[in-house]
Amino acid sequence: MYIETRFYDKGICKARLHKTHTVIETSDKYDAYLEKFNITLEDWLYYELVGVETDDIIPFVLILEAGEWLDITAYC
Repeated sequence: MYIETRFYDKGICKARLHKTHTVIETSDKYDAYLEKFNITLEDWLYYELVGVETDDIIPFVLILEAGEWLDITAYC
């Protein structure tokens, strides 16, 4: 699986899950990165989002698995 992360010029950071490799959109308004990971989504959230509360992991998984953007600004 892959996580697309966007770092917007306004200081906002968002992530979205992709089940397969994909070409990400580019823009002058943000920097975008696509990262492959081989661990569970729960583990990725725990290890990559420094300071994430354990109680927040399951809601974050549900948002990402639904294909929605997850605001991770507080963890960037």
